[in-house]
Amino acid sequence: MQKAFMAPFQSQVGMHFDKHRTKSQTCNLFVYGAAGFVQEMRCWGVQHVGNIVANLYTGTTKNPDNLILDSEGDAGEPQLIGNPESLMFLNISSYAGGKAHLWQSECDVGVDPPPPSGTLSEEQDPGDGKLEVVTLPLIANIALDNLVHQARRVCQGESYFLEYFKNDDGMNIYFEVDGEFYHAVNPDSTVVKLYKKLQVLQKNKLDVEESDS
Repeated sequence: MQKAFMAPFQSQVGMHFDKHRTKSQTCNLFVYGAAGFVQEMRCWGVQHVGNIVANLYTGTTKNPDNLILDSEGDAGEPQLIGNPESLMFLNISSYAGGKAHLWQSECDVGVDPPPPSGTLSEEQDPGDGKLEVVTLPLIANIALDNLVHQARRVCQGESYFLEYFKNDDGMNIYFEVDGEFYHAVNPDSTVVKLYKKLQVLQKNKLDVEESDS
Protein backbone atom coordinates (compact mmCIF):
# COMPACT_ATOMS: atom_id res chain seq x y z
CA MET A 1 0.00 0.00 0.00
CA GLN A 2 1.34 3.42 -0.88
CA LYS A 3 -1.37 5.55 0.64
CA ALA A 4 -4.77 5.39 2.25
CA PHE A 5 -6.86 8.28 3.32
CA MET A 6 -10.27 9.32 4.44
CA ALA A 7 -11.28 12.22 2.22
CA PRO A 8 -15.05 12.03 1.84
CA PHE A 9 -15.32 14.83 -0.71
CA GLN A 10 -12.67 13.58 -3.12
CA SER A 11 -13.70 9.95 -2.65
CA GLN A 12 -17.33 10.74 -3.48
CA VAL A 13 -16.22 12.59 -6.60
CA GLY A 14 -13.95 9.69 -7.53
CA MET A 15 -16.72 7.12 -7.13
CA HIS A 16 -19.10 9.18 -9.26
CA PHE A 17 -16.39 9.57 -11.89
CA ASP A 18 -15.69 5.82 -11.98
CA LYS A 19 -19.38 5.09 -12.57
CA HIS A 20 -19.56 7.47 -15.54
CA ARG A 21 -16.07 7.05 -16.99
CA THR A 22 -15.89 7.13 -20.79
CA LYS A 23 -13.32 5.87 -23.31
CA SER A 24 -12.34 9.43 -24.18
CA GLN A 25 -9.71 11.17 -22.06
CA THR A 26 -11.17 14.56 -22.97
CA CYS A 27 -14.68 13.51 -22.02
CA ASN A 28 -13.38 12.10 -18.75
CA LEU A 29 -12.06 15.53 -17.81
CA PHE A 30 -15.56 16.95 -18.22
CA VAL A 31 -17.07 14.03 -16.29
CA TYR A 32 -14.68 14.57 -13.37
CA GLY A 33 -15.29 18.32 -13.43
CA ALA A 34 -19.05 17.82 -13.41
CA ALA A 35 -18.82 15.34 -10.54
CA GLY A 36 -16.72 17.79 -8.55
CA PHE A 37 -19.14 20.64 -9.25
CA VAL A 38 -22.13 18.60 -8.07
CA GLN A 39 -20.38 17.63 -4.83
CA GLU A 40 -19.21 21.20 -4.25
CA MET A 41 -22.79 22.42 -4.51
CA ARG A 42 -23.77 19.96 -1.78
CA CYS A 43 -21.71 21.88 0.78
CA TRP A 44 -24.12 20.97 3.59
CA GLY A 45 -23.18 17.32 3.18
CA VAL A 46 -19.40 17.71 3.39
CA GLN A 47 -17.98 15.30 5.97
CA HIS A 48 -15.06 16.05 8.28
CA VAL A 49 -12.76 13.75 10.21
CA GLY A 50 -13.94 14.99 13.61
CA ASN A 51 -17.51 13.98 12.78
CA ILE A 52 -16.55 10.50 11.60
CA VAL A 53 -13.54 9.17 13.52
CA ALA A 54 -14.20 8.94 17.25
CA ASN A 55 -10.78 7.57 18.21
CA LEU A 56 -7.53 6.52 16.59
CA TYR A 57 -5.15 4.03 18.22
CA THR A 58 -1.79 2.57 17.32
CA GLY A 59 -1.92 -1.20 16.86
CA THR A 60 -4.65 -3.40 15.43
CA THR A 61 -7.07 -3.40 18.39
CA LYS A 62 -8.77 -0.86 20.63
CA ASN A 63 -6.37 -0.22 23.50
CA PRO A 64 -6.82 2.93 25.64
CA ASP A 65 -3.08 2.92 26.37
CA ASN A 66 -2.40 3.41 22.65
CA LEU A 67 -4.86 6.25 22.00
CA ILE A 68 -3.28 8.91 19.78
CA LEU A 69 -6.31 10.92 18.61
CA ASP A 70 -9.65 11.64 20.24
CA SER A 71 -12.63 13.47 18.71
CA GLU A 72 -15.03 12.92 21.60
CA GLY A 73 -13.74 15.73 23.82
CA ASP A 74 -12.53 13.48 26.65
CA ALA A 75 -10.42 15.50 29.08
CA GLY A 76 -6.75 14.58 29.15
CA GLU A 77 -6.82 12.74 25.83
CA PRO A 78 -4.97 13.94 22.68
CA GLN A 79 -7.67 15.99 20.97
CA LEU A 80 -7.92 16.43 17.22
CA ILE A 81 -7.01 20.03 16.33
CA GLY A 82 -9.65 21.65 14.15
CA ASN A 83 -11.96 19.53 12.03
CA PRO A 84 -9.96 18.60 8.92
CA GLU A 85 -11.41 17.17 5.72
CA SER A 86 -8.76 14.49 5.35
CA LEU A 87 -6.94 11.93 7.47
CA MET A 88 -4.07 10.36 5.55
CA PHE A 89 -1.88 7.30 6.13
CA LEU A 90 1.29 7.44 4.03
CA ASN A 91 4.43 5.39 3.54
CA ILE A 92 5.83 7.34 0.61
CA SER A 93 7.58 10.69 0.84
CA SER A 94 5.64 12.34 -1.99
CA TYR A 95 2.06 12.51 -3.17
CA ALA A 96 0.14 13.75 -6.22
CA GLY A 97 2.92 12.94 -8.66
CA GLY A 98 5.62 14.35 -6.42
CA LYS A 99 3.94 17.74 -6.08
CA ALA A 100 3.14 17.30 -2.38
CA HIS A 101 5.45 16.28 0.46
CA LEU A 102 3.04 16.17 3.36
CA TRP A 103 5.27 14.84 6.16
CA GLN A 104 7.60 17.70 7.02
CA SER A 105 9.43 18.36 10.29
CA GLU A 106 8.34 22.00 10.22
CA CYS A 107 4.65 21.09 9.99
CA ASP A 108 2.47 21.60 13.05
CA VAL A 109 1.20 18.74 15.19
CA GLY A 110 -2.40 17.64 14.65
CA VAL A 111 -3.35 16.76 18.24
CA ASP A 112 -3.31 18.59 21.56
CA PRO A 113 -1.57 17.79 23.82
CA PRO A 114 1.16 16.72 21.37
CA PRO A 115 2.78 13.28 21.57
CA PRO A 116 6.03 12.82 23.53
CA SER A 117 8.99 14.80 22.24
CA GLY A 118 10.92 13.02 19.50
CA THR A 119 8.14 10.67 18.40
CA LEU A 120 7.41 12.71 15.27
CA SER A 121 10.95 13.74 14.39
CA GLU A 122 11.94 10.89 12.07
CA GLU A 123 12.09 11.49 8.34
CA GLN A 124 9.72 9.55 6.14
CA ASP A 125 11.26 6.35 4.79
CA PRO A 126 9.20 4.03 2.55
CA GLY A 127 11.34 1.07 3.63
CA ASP A 128 11.05 1.38 7.41
CA GLY A 129 7.68 -0.38 7.69
CA LYS A 130 6.03 2.68 9.25
CA LEU A 131 2.97 4.62 8.16
CA GLU A 132 2.90 8.36 8.75
CA VAL A 133 -0.44 9.89 9.73
CA VAL A 134 -1.31 13.48 8.84
CA THR A 135 -4.46 15.59 8.72
CA LEU A 136 -5.29 18.17 6.07
CA PRO A 137 -7.73 21.05 6.65
CA LEU A 138 -8.84 21.00 3.00
CA ILE A 139 -8.28 18.73 0.02
CA ALA A 140 -7.01 21.81 -1.84
CA ASN A 141 -4.00 21.83 0.50
CA ILE A 142 -2.58 18.91 -1.50
CA ALA A 143 -2.27 21.05 -4.64
CA LEU A 144 -0.95 24.01 -2.63
CA ASP A 145 1.63 22.04 -0.65
CA ASN A 146 4.52 23.40 -2.73
CA LEU A 147 3.57 26.90 -1.59
CA VAL A 148 2.62 26.30 2.03
CA HIS A 149 2.57 23.16 4.19
CA GLN A 150 -0.81 22.88 5.91
CA ALA A 151 -0.61 19.18 6.81
CA ARG A 152 -0.47 18.40 10.53
CA ARG A 153 1.53 15.44 11.84
CA VAL A 154 -0.23 12.94 14.11
CA CYS A 155 1.87 9.79 14.40
CA GLN A 156 4.48 7.43 12.98
CA GLY A 157 3.66 3.77 13.53
CA GLU A 158 3.28 0.33 11.99
CA SER A 159 -0.51 -0.08 12.25
CA TYR A 160 -3.63 1.80 13.33
CA PHE A 161 -7.12 1.10 14.61
CA LEU A 162 -9.90 3.59 13.78
CA GLU A 163 -13.11 3.67 15.78
CA TYR A 164 -16.10 5.46 14.25
CA PHE A 165 -18.98 7.46 15.67
CA LYS A 166 -22.45 5.93 15.62
CA ASN A 167 -25.43 7.68 14.09
CA ASP A 168 -29.10 6.68 14.32
CA ASP A 169 -29.55 7.80 10.72
CA GLY A 170 -26.63 5.65 9.57
CA MET A 171 -23.03 6.54 8.75
CA ASN A 172 -21.84 6.67 5.15
CA ILE A 173 -18.07 6.88 5.00
CA TYR A 174 -16.05 7.40 1.84
CA PHE A 175 -12.34 6.69 1.57
CA GLU A 176 -9.57 5.82 -0.85
CA VAL A 177 -6.89 3.13 -0.80
CA ASP A 178 -4.14 3.64 -3.35
CA GLY A 179 -6.38 5.11 -6.03
CA GLU A 180 -9.41 2.87 -5.40
CA PHE A 181 -12.52 4.48 -3.90
CA TYR A 182 -14.80 2.80 -1.37
CA HIS A 183 -18.10 3.48 0.36
CA ALA A 184 -18.65 1.94 3.80
CA VAL A 185 -22.08 1.91 5.48
CA ASN A 186 -22.23 1.92 9.30
CA PRO A 187 -18.70 0.59 9.88
CA ASP A 188 -17.61 -0.11 13.45
CA SER A 189 -13.86 0.14 12.94
CA THR A 190 -11.03 -0.08 10.44
CA VAL A 191 -7.50 -1.46 10.74
CA VAL A 192 -4.80 0.22 8.65
CA LYS A 193 -1.51 -1.63 8.33
CA LEU A 194 1.31 -2.27 5.90
CA TYR A 195 0.40 -5.41 3.97
CA LYS A 196 3.58 -6.09 2.01
CA LYS A 197 6.66 -4.43 0.58
CA LEU A 198 7.79 -4.08 -3.01
CA GLN A 199 11.39 -3.68 -4.07
CA VAL A 200 11.95 -0.60 -6.22
CA LEU A 201 14.93 1.36 -7.46
CA GLN A 202 15.49 4.63 -5.63
CA LYS A 203 17.99 7.42 -6.08
CA ASN A 204 20.52 7.80 -3.32
CA LYS A 205 20.19 11.15 -1.54
CA LEU A 206 23.92 11.79 -1.91
CA ASP A 207 23.70 11.24 -5.67
CA VAL A 208 20.82 13.71 -5.90
CA GLU A 209 22.70 16.33 -3.89
CA GLU A 210 25.84 15.91 -6.01
CA SER A 211 23.88 16.26 -9.26
CA ASP A 212 22.25 19.46 -7.97
CA SER A 213 25.56 21.01 -6.92
